[in-house]
Amino acid sequence: MSRSFAAALALIALPAAAQAQAQEAAPRMCITPAENEAVIGNLLPAILRQAATRCATLIDDQNYLPREGAALADTLRENAGRSWPVTKTVFERIGGTPLPDDQAVIDTGRKVIAGSVAAGLDAQACDTVSRLVRELAPLPADNFTRVFALALELGISDDSAVPFKVCRADAATEETGATPAPDPAPADTDTDTDTDADSEVAETTFDDALADDM
Repeated sequence: MSRSFAAALALIALPAAAQAQAQEAAPRMCITPAENEAVIGNLLPAILRQAATRCATLIDDQNYLPREGAALADTLRENAGRSWPVTKTVFERIGGTPLPDDQAVIDTGRKVIAGSVAAGLDAQACDTVSRLVRELAPLPADNFTRVFALALELGISDDSAVPFKVCRADAATEETGATPAPDPAPADTDTDTDTDADSEVAETTFDDALADDM
């Protein structure tokens, strides 16, 4: 599922010229773990809904995903809306072009991605995803999303056909040209020197006082 999701995302997010460039072994773009999580959070409700519909035709409709997938998708809708601004930024960076502020277009694109992912599921994948979703369903929505984001991160890490990868936050920031946070100020290195000087003064004063007593 992670590979079919990544492939669908690449096809939707990249214009034709960028796809051609990606096929010429251009360096894979980095997105941060937080950006990956936002993208998953935004698309996951639509993906679950479409996957539930497809899997109902491939496995027993009493399995968890066909039976409960649509209801589970509804519980994740709030996350989808909240994560859209970051998702939009990621899509624009990957595609190299601004996205329209048109909700109908956005919803259509989301459905196309979800449909492409669902179309890549066979009966074995449906059974696996259904069991995975069943085990994760009790988790809070944020945790549920993070697990799927981690699955995608692992699934595309070595897949050169996908034009992006999930990188450490500092590596992704460096690639995008953002100014990294300044390093902490170095500690004061004179402390030991001052302490040694004070010790020498104290030792000299003690020796002088001892000589006077003698």
